[in-house]
Amino acid sequence: MADREARNRMAAVIERYLHEEIQAFQFDAELETISSETSDATVRDVRFALWFQYDDFIDHPVSGFREEWDYCQRLLLLLRSDGHIETTQHRHWTWRQAVAAVCLAAFAVSAVRAGFGEHLLFVAIPYGVASMLLSAWGRRAKHPLDEAMTPLLPFSSVSELLRVRRSVPHFRRERYPDALRPRRFRSPITEFVMYLPWMSIWLLSSPVVLLFQTLPDARLESKVVLP
Repeated sequence: MADREARNRMAAVIERYLHEEIQAFQFDAELETISSETSDATVRDVRFALWFQYDDFIDHPVSGFREEWDYCQRLLLLLRSDGHIETTQHRHWTWRQAVAAVCLAAFAVSAVRAGFGEHLLFVAIPYGVASMLLSAWGRRAKHPLDEAMTPLLPFSSVSELLRVRRSVPHFRRERYPDALRPRRFRSPITEFVMYLPWMSIWLLSSPVVLLFQTLPDARLESKVVLP
């Protein structure tokens, strides 16, 4: 059941952020407060989706490309409606899982030959590089349906979007402001330094990462359903 008060509050916070009335830290705090005070799953889904639209390490004004702006407009439409998101998960196998299994087996052989000890951390590093390459391969190998649905998310089709749009006659989509451009809030060097700890953990724990990469890929398909 739609929590109209929570949806309106979240929509208002999004609009204030898009209009540069608040910045990222306040935006994040208000979204978290609203989502924690409601049982409406759609409000929590929107909160999770918005988490990828700002940097929660630096307080900054709204920034983004036209595609990100339009995505926020579709989330606003969803919040103004009584629709809710239904998600279906599909799993499928690719050659990446086979490659990950081979790398994991190769690490096991290397570990047996080298013997167990702290030196295994260094043995794991080359397999960490292989794991990173597998991850990059997975990001590039998008499913055709993902490419088609991305401009419509969280909706699954144009007809679905239009159906929800007709249910909210007062909704007005705002155009992307010409003055709004993606802004860089930290230097490339700072970004690299921030990622160093994560890269180190990845390299040293490559067997665990490879184990997860042997599992089938999960694809999520979402659609918006009206009551």
